[in-house]
Amino acid sequence: MESISYYVRIFFKNKVLFIGKYPKIFIYLPIIITVVSVFCALNTKVSKNNSLEIFLPNDLESFKDVKRIQEMFINQEPIRDDYYILDKKIAYFIIEDRTSESNILRNSIIETVATIHNLVMNLKTENGKKFNDLCLKRNHLCQQHPITMLMKKDTALNITKLMARYPYMNFGNLTIDNTHIFGGVMVDEETRDKRGNSKILKAKSIRMSYQLNNEDKDIDEWMTLFNNQMENIKIREGKLYYISSISLPRELAKNGDSLIPYLPWMGIILMISTVGFCISSKSLFSRPFLGICSLINAGMSVLTSISILICIGFPFSEIVYIIPFLMLSIGTDNMFLMLQAWKTKVEVKDLNYLETIKIVSEAIEDVSVPILMTALTDSISYLIGSYSNFFIVKLFCTYSALSIIVMFIYQSTFLTGIMILTCKSEIEGNDINLEVKLKWLSKYSEGYYWLMEKYTNLLERKESSYIVCVLFVIYLSLSGYYISKMDIGINMGNLVSENSYINEEISASERLYENYGLYAYAVIEVSNINLKSYSEREKLIKLYDKFTSTPLLSNDVFFFKIFNKAFPYTFPTEELFKEILLLSLTRPKFSKYKSDFSYNNCSKLNNIKMVFRVRHTIESNTIERVNHLKTVLKESNYNGFVFDNSFIKIDQDSMTVRTSIQNVAIATITIIFVSIILIPKFRTIICVTISVFSMSIGVIGVMSAVGVRLDIISMITMIMSIGYSVDYASHMALHYLDHKKDNLKKSLKFITLPLFQASTTTILGVIILININSYIVKTFTITVFAVVGIGLLHSLIFLPVGLNYLVGEKESLNNNNNFKEINNVKDHNLNSIYTSKDFGIINAYYGGNISE
Repeated sequence: MESISYYVRIFFKNKVLFIGKYPKIFIYLPIIITVVSVFCALNTKVSKNNSLEIFLPNDLESFKDVKRIQEMFINQEPIRDDYYILDKKIAYFIIEDRTSESNILRNSIIETVATIHNLVMNLKTENGKKFNDLCLKRNHLCQQHPITMLMKKDTALNITKLMARYPYMNFGNLTIDNTHIFGGVMVDEETRDKRGNSKILKAKSIRMSYQLNNEDKDIDEWMTLFNNQMENIKIREGKLYYISSISLPRELAKNGDSLIPYLPWMGIILMISTVGFCISSKSLFSRPFLGICSLINAGMSVLTSISILICIGFPFSEIVYIIPFLMLSIGTDNMFLMLQAWKTKVEVKDLNYLETIKIVSEAIEDVSVPILMTALTDSISYLIGSYSNFFIVKLFCTYSALSIIVMFIYQSTFLTGIMILTCKSEIEGNDINLEVKLKWLSKYSEGYYWLMEKYTNLLERKESSYIVCVLFVIYLSLSGYYISKMDIGINMGNLVSENSYINEEISASERLYENYGLYAYAVIEVSNINLKSYSEREKLIKLYDKFTSTPLLSNDVFFFKIFNKAFPYTFPTEELFKEILLLSLTRPKFSKYKSDFSYNNCSKLNNIKMVFRVRHTIESNTIERVNHLKTVLKESNYNGFVFDNSFIKIDQDSMTVRTSIQNVAIATITIIFVSIILIPKFRTIICVTISVFSMSIGVIGVMSAVGVRLDIISMITMIMSIGYSVDYASHMALHYLDHKKDNLKKSLKFITLPLFQASTTTILGVIILININSYIVKTFTITVFAVVGIGLLHSLIFLPVGLNYLVGEKESLNNNNNFKEINNVKDHNLNSIYTSKDFGIINAYYGGNISE
């Protein structure tokens, strides 16, 4: 029974013979499809998701918890009841005094703050709405800090100094939170009151916040005006930082927008390099034209795939702008294989059209298995990523997978039709032959063969195998070491360009306001607890105190503490307890704590909410705080859950690691399974499998070594790298198996130069992006460099030695009458098979076989 690869070759050969009958139809059809799909996309409203939730997996446990909190407890008190930070619509600016005084409680600074504040308050949308029309309101009043409400230029300093107490200021029963207003605070300990609040002596910064009603459609426009206004403000004293809820999504979009100006330059660089690799003394125009068409083919594929997905309503994100650089960079690889096979097949000029088509079909038949394998491995790796529970990973991989599939289809139709016509032109003598004038190319080619001969002899030496083994172990050890040092988790500042104002604001907030953060919550199920009992309520109070026994959490208000002081006894009935509790919560000073109690449809108290203030918010404290909350709840034997906004990031980081390992494992196993089908040779598959795993480990190690984190961006590039890495291993393995004798020597002569050609165009396609100040773009660029470098290392050193000593001449695909030796072939007046010695050309791709 014939192998799958045999039927693949036959299919490709017959496909080319069929296309040869109607080449222009297969050329025009992809062009028409591209034009129609682009026209459709231009007339379709693009579906965009600008929410930061695109970076979150859709099945996070903490995400489910925050939804439960929102359903159980009403959002009654701004900030305290802002359970989910991404639901919050806010804009603010910070002014930091960076002089030697380091104190914003000075007239010049506060006047500047008041001036900027008044500009903000007068910002007006096209509908004539100002902040007071768009603000988050309670009882028809904007929910603002009193300093923000009273910040007028003539009284600003006096009001600010009057209210400058830390962490809170109390007016009777009113408590004002100053922790998110003043940063870098120094207090007068002698003025500390019984509630622990002190007068502020110095404050390095002041923050003015503007919370908006997220149900108003004009808030995005207002926040855009806010960002534009802040961008144009220059202050003499201090440093201005600012941000709004739309800042990060807008800055993320700039990552993609920054790529657009580089597209023409990439096209020019690839065109020049491709023409340089394709030009020959035998063909001045036809082969370079085929090379240019391969770039056009890749460009059409990207346009078609993106347009199709937009037309069917699939979401779009600016990260998709990276795809043209990736696809155009690899889009010429198969063309080099197709052209190389043609070069090694034909010398005779006096062939008719049918004879030309037959030789083209045989040439493409020779490279059909590696072409199919490349398309399958690349598309499979992306398709696996397209099922990711991370939206941004799913989006990018879906666009990339479709681009690979469409590019393969267009190569099999459009590019094949072009190749038939260019080969016909070459055979008919319509091209310019410079063989006489460019004799030096033959000497260059002879030098290449001499070098390959020496290199092969070096690898075949016994001591070379030992040296390569040692190098392989060192390579794996270094890769493993750097993987173990890889930072885990997304850094939000990395999602924007390095010089973005967002990075400055994030750094300033972490530095100036780390003492107090947002709030943490413990939700306790009490439906089966006898809350009329004083002792049961005391148990909950003790639980609350245990939660706040760490310096990483401080007390807020747990209403049962107040309630038990007023009613230090057990109520005779549940109804009386409930009535007294509700009556207490109707008092104005306690009304905000209504949101700490959740009832079922029968008005029975089901859950209570414990609220804590997060302290010392630096990242190194996060895990300790989370573990403390979970441990206390677990040891309490109460049913419920704990949550703060850092849980989302921790869960995301944990799922990033699990998903990355899962994706890499599934993609690798699937691709190896494909390799087994197309290369059904046990020893060779072992070598390919080891190479694929080794290359994956190496790429991740390189990424870690240059500072790339294990996050959702590197997750995408890891998926991408697996498919690309297999290309190198599979090409070398297939070449090796195609010979019966001198496998290593022949395969290295066949594969080395095309690999360098393909690798060079791949690198040139992305190298111009290296100077873009974007972590996302740099991560993709670094990954491509790593894949190319490590791919060459394996395909030209590690894998050849492994195949030579593990496989030798024990396995071969060239073992039946379907693959005859080149010296037995006589067809169409070809008395011998010409092996070109032009620049960039090597021996027959698959032994120069032509079927009779």
